[in-house]
Amino acid sequence: INETYSAKAGYSLYSQTFVASVNRSLGDYYGTGSRGTFGVSGAWSWRPPGADWGVTASFGESRFLGPTWGSNNGYRVNVGLFHPISDRLTMSLQYGYSSFTGTIGEEGPVAGVILVAAGQSFHAVQQSVRLSLGWGWASESRNGNTRRASASNP
Repeated sequence: INETYSAKAGYSLYSQTFVASVNRSLGDYYGTGSRGTFGVSGAWSWRPPGADWGVTASFGESRFLGPTWGSNNGYRVNVGLFHPISDRLTMSLQYGYSSFTGTIGEEGPVAGVILVAAGQSFHAVQQSVRLSLGWGWASESRNGNTRRASASNP
């Protein structure tokens, strides 16, 4: 069985946007011997009225579930600035931090997936800086003003 259940919500208030989601899968999508995954994430974006820049922040947590993976957590945090270059093009500079910590269960991992023996703990950290260009489109809002929609910025 490979099923996924999720809920998402978003809200815009003046110059800020908030988004949150939660998901739960049943099954071994990644072929790692897990019984499923659980994840939660959220994001916030703010662009002051009249400003030619904005701020974004996001977070997330992921977990593999099941005896093979024992106890584990994965976290990620991103913060950044964005600057609309045109109606359709936005430049963004972001810093990201992620951490995955856990203990392999007594049944051990699927061969070749991770190089840690059963019962041992592991910890991995990744940091990044990203400069990107995002293309979006403009749409009409309910009050007739043009609003920016983008794949990279809420």
